Amino acid sequence: MAKGYRQPSREKSFVMRDEEYYASVARRNCRVLPHVREKVWYMASEDNRDFLAEVIAAGRRAFNMKPVRTNAELVQRIQEYFSIVQGRRVPPTIEEFGLYMGYTGKVVLEWANGSNPGFSDTEIYGPTSSIAARAVEILHSADAVQAMRRISDPSVYIFRSKNYYDMHDTAPAQLQITFATPEALPPDQIAKMLPELVPDRSMDDVEVI
Repeated sequence: MAKGYRQPSREKSFVMRDEEYYASVARRNCRVLPHVREKVWYMASEDNRDFLAEVIAAGRRAFNMKPVRTNAELVQRIQEYFSIVQGRRVPPTIEEFGLYMGYTGKVVLEWANGSNPGFSDTEIYGPTSSIAARAVEILHSADAVQAMRRISDPSVYIFRSKNYYDMHDTAPAQLQITFATPEALPPDQIAKMLPELVPDRSMDDVEVI
């Protein structure tokens, strides 16, 4: 080793701090997704780590909720959930919503599409399917607004819409079927075709008019 050469500090030269690493990842992805340049969902800052902690805390609170047993309880719990969501920055999701009802997002979607009948008290609020479907529409609306305002990636909205909200790609199509009118054939040609059309019958029994 040459005289006077000083080996660089391994800690400073070869070890990248977490903040620098996540920031470099965010910069690379910003070039791929410029519309989320200011809203990269990587833990590149203390604020993003705090946000993830809020998401986990909200999920834990929802996990501890007892299952609703009637439509009246369901409506009350729905109102309670959206009141909480209004006062925080963590957006609502079908997954957390299902947990907050005391079930899962899958059960809520089954209520909404009618494959799970839900509860029997329908006098005041109607069937469970109607209640759940309207609540799911609020969640769907929140996802749509986030995508339109570029808060979330539009591809995430498309995925969730197709898998959770029963949306499909559709395009109008018009189908027209036309049948060509065959020209009249001469009797001798018809007679030649008959053995192929009626193979089990003798030509002696066929009379061409």
